[in-house]
Amino acid sequence: MKFDLAEYLTVLSPKDRVGIERHLLVKKKGLLNKYNMPGTREAYTLFAGTIVLRDTYKFIKDKIESMLGSVENLTVLDLGIGEGFMWNKILSSLQPSLRKRIGIVGIDFSHIALKHLKKNLSGFSLNGLEIIRADMNELDLVKLNLNPDVVISSLALHHLNMREKVKIINGIKKSFDTKLMLSEVDFNLEAIEDIRLRNYAASLLYRDVFDTIRSIESQKNAELILHNFYYDEFLNILKSDNPSLEERYIPLSEWMNIMRSANIKLTDIRITLTGINNIYRIGIIEGRT
Repeated sequence: MKFDLAEYLTVLSPKDRVGIERHLLVKKKGLLNKYNMPGTREAYTLFAGTIVLRDTYKFIKDKIESMLGSVENLTVLDLGIGEGFMWNKILSSLQPSLRKRIGIVGIDFSHIALKHLKKNLSGFSLNGLEIIRADMNELDLVKLNLNPDVVISSLALHHLNMREKVKIINGIKKSFDTKLMLSEVDFNLEAIEDIRLRNYAASLLYRDVFDTIRSIESQKNAELILHNFYYDEFLNILKSDNPSLEERYIPLSEWMNIMRSANIKLTDIRITLTGINNIYRIGIIEGRT
């Protein structure tokens, strides 16, 4: 059956139908380039401050505080650290005496993101900040010769396909004797086998997502967040009859299966209290390698 985007756009509000059409036009002209498109970095900052991530950051911050109670200094390896928006939030809420005991090793593929990471965290006195530019698809964690107290990845690994997800989780198990905290969107539309029905379900879900973002942010901020995050996410899901795209979006239960298959012991599982209309939530899995 031929994919017909217009069929599913009818479920959305007029504003978002127009917004997605404009978004597609910009992409077609080759003007949509992450970290280069005007407003993209501003959108990342806004997104990091929304209710969608508030509980996620608090949970990770509380866990870090707890770990600092049993070690003199804490070394954290962050896979897909980006510009460090999460760390900016977490470190801002910690006492300076605790920040000085945290060392961060951040890995990301984008040199632009890592350049801004240095700037974003320059105001914090840390026990160390090591930056590694690397593609996680090609990363050999053993060769890094690191000994982190905890490995964290927040909203980064969903960009990998299933084979790559399994590879990175197995790599963590093979390389480190440590704690692991993984936070990802708890997304479970793939259970619907009929592609057309699944696309309609996704359209209904994302209509709520789009409407909620518009209700909690100013018009300008909402447009930035939607164009830089949710429109692409929505379009990728609608095209999920393509296996390379479908494998990007998996439910939290599937992440748990991947970790168990790597013999990682699960120690805590949370679904954040904040999300979008109880649909778009962030799941957090804690384990021990």
